[in-house]
Amino acid sequence: MSNKVLPIDNAVMIVCPEKGLSEEKVKALKEAAIKALQDRGYYIPLSTFTPSRGYLERNGTRSYTMHMLGLEVIRLASCDYVYFCKGYEKDPRCLILACIAREYGVKTVKLA
Repeated sequence: MSNKVLPIDNAVMIVCPEKGLSEEKVKALKEAAIKALQDRGYYIPLSTFTPSRGYLERNGTRSYTMHMLGLEVIRLASCDYVYFCKGYEKDPRCLILACIAREYGVKTVKLA
């Protein structure tokens, strides 16, 4: 028996802007995207462990934001597609993820 983890087809990462938005607005954008993508047959992998800011700072992390961006890049690398929520172009984190997706051939899902 193999211990290999097999990729799941049609895995899509949702990139949602957070800068300048309330937690409620971010949650609503993500929930709407999840529903629309799942209705079209896409698989949305759940986020794995997200360390707290305090934990990371106690263990030598200099920038919580940059550390979290690194985790998002790792998650993007395991997806077939990426979906950018409305307003992503106003958030620097989202723009960095868009650049990485484009440069490394991760296809963008467009919802009509």
